[in-house]
Amino acid sequence: MQIKMIIPLFFQYLLIGAMATSCSSGNRNCDDPNAENYSSRARTDMECVYSESRITPTLLTDLPKKIKETSGLALINNELYTHNDRGHDNILYTFSPENGAVTAKITLSNGTNEDWEDLAQSETHLFVGDMGNNNGDRTDLKIYMVEKENLQGSGDRSVVHSGVITFNYPEQTIFWLDDHNFDCEAIIYRNGYLFLFTKHRTDDRTNLYRIPAEPGDYPAEKLASFPAGGRITGADISQSGQKVVLCGYKKSGDVFLWVLSNFGNDHFFSGDKHRIVLGRFSAIGQVEALVFKDTSNLYISSEKTKEHGLPARLYSLRLP
Repeated sequence: MQIKMIIPLFFQYLLIGAMATSCSSGNRNCDDPNAENYSSRARTDMECVYSESRITPTLLTDLPKKIKETSGLALINNELYTHNDRGHDNILYTFSPENGAVTAKITLSNGTNEDWEDLAQSETHLFVGDMGNNNGDRTDLKIYMVEKENLQGSGDRSVVHSGVITFNYPEQTIFWLDDHNFDCEAIIYRNGYLFLFTKHRTDDRTNLYRIPAEPGDYPAEKLASFPAGGRITGADISQSGQKVVLCGYKKSGDVFLWVLSNFGNDHFFSGDKHRIVLGRFSAIGQVEALVFKDTSNLYISSEKTKEHGLPARLYSLRLP
């Protein structure tokens, strides 16, 4: 004999609601009000979903061997500047966006290149970030300040820096690590401060730090953290100061940009976020730097990648 269990209608509604909540909880595990799947009950940003588009950048030119490890970009008086990273000379290069030809070498005569990773600029200074920290063992992280008026000229020449900013990460207590979160390849300048976006080796996040943009020795102030979905390798801020773009990649996946806007004060992750997928790493290459050409257009550079036989390249992209 079968015994039928009758569940009152009220409890059926409760059961269905609980099942629906259980099924959707993975999609609602996001505490960012600017995400598409925000939940007021969430306590993490690990599963946040943001708007996304796919835009293939325009290849402008391959870059010559002199700048095959291009790692930073700056645009000053309509001239593109770049540099190589660890193991190379203390030289800034100007080059043509049309054919990649190097037009001048500018030696920073009173500086060294331990691991130059990015460029940023104020109205008066170019900041050269010697802050690469692949092994997590550096105790000499620094950023050189070069007066932009001293960069003017033609042909190969030398300049001297006008000051050095040294800094440390207060959270780092162990040095020489295989996997760590104290590497940095992306900086921007805004309102008297430099902002650093870290390149993580233990997860796919990036941390945002702030230091004064003037000579001195500083503990970097941690402002925020963000699930970037890969390694962040470059950054720039628009001329208006209203938009920040980060570039990064996953070697086993895609090359991407994050476009940050409508943020409050210096907390760039507090506003709107839009992800742009540029393509597979194996096709685009190891993107290392970007710079705003104007309000809506970017230059993006990638270094030579031996595993995929790709030369260093310069791309352009129009933001949506």
